[in-house]
Amino acid sequence: MEVIDEAAPELYAPPRVLAVMVGNLLSNACTFTDTGRVEVRIAADRIVVRDTGIGMHREELEQAFEPFYRADQVNPVGKGIGLSIVRRLGERFGWPVTLESKPGEGTTATIHFLPPNGTDSAVA
Repeated sequence: MEVIDEAAPELYAPPRVLAVMVGNLLSNACTFTDTGRVEVRIAADRIVVRDTGIGMHREELEQAFEPFYRADQVNPVGKGIGLSIVRRLGERFGWPVTLESKPGEGTTATIHFLPPNGTDSAVA
C-alpha cells in the first residue's frame, strides 16, 4: 500500500467520520486485491483510494452502494454494508463518493470534499 500526501485538508466534521469512510474503502480495496497495489491519495479537495484488484462490471457498480450488496457472489466477504455506510456518511457531511471500476483492472473510490453551504470552502 502506498499513501501519497499532497495536502493536509482540515475538514469540518468529527475525525471518526473520515476514519470510518476511508477505513471501509481501504478494507474493500485490500480484500479484493490479491496481487498488485492499493494507493491512497490525499488532495486538498478529495481522498482517492485506488486498487488493482478484481474490479466490477457496470451492473455491479450500479448496485455497489446498496446495503447488503456483494459484487463477488462466488467468494462473499463481509456483510455488504461498508459502501452503503460510506455513501450515507458522505451524504450527511456533503462529501459525495464516486466509484469507477473495470473488471480485472481494479476500482477507484473518491471522496469529494465540497464546500459546505454558505462558505467558500469545505476545508480550512
